[in-house]
Amino acid sequence: MNNQLRLRKFMNELLLDQIPKLVDMLRSLEELSLMQVQAQSKNTIVVQQLPGLRLAICKYKN
Repeated sequence: MNNQLRLRKFMNELLLDQIPKLVDMLRSLEELSLMQVQAQSKNTIVVQQLPGLRLAICKYKN
């Protein structure tokens, strides 16, 4: 997969204008790179503050 991702640096606007089908390929390469980043970051924690839950905890504390 890394070999395919290296192709992105060669896809400039001039090349994409000359060969329009490469736009779809570039989009696919960008999606692959996003998938690879997500696969590497398995230890990511997403924290979301819920106002209702926070109020309930604060009320219980007092």
